[in-house]
Amino acid sequence: WTNKLYICFIYIVKYLQNGNRIACSQFLYFFYFLVLCPILQIFFSLKITHWGNNIILINFNLEKLVLQLGTDKEENI
Repeated sequence: WTNKLYICFIYIVKYLQNGNRIACSQFLYFFYFLVLCPILQIFFSLKITHWGNNIILINFNLEKLVLQLGTDKEENI
């Protein structure tokens, strides 16, 4: 289930990247802070370790992606 969600997210990111890189990074920040962080907090409070590990992995990948896009955006400006 998490893999499907991740694939869907990557698809959205690719779609946004084709349109506008700055919009894509803004979307990622929005998604990361408003959607992912609360979900992470809920998972940690419930202490579901199996789910937690999957989410942490996705979280780590997203952090790298956000950082990458952030630096790309700054270089373009």
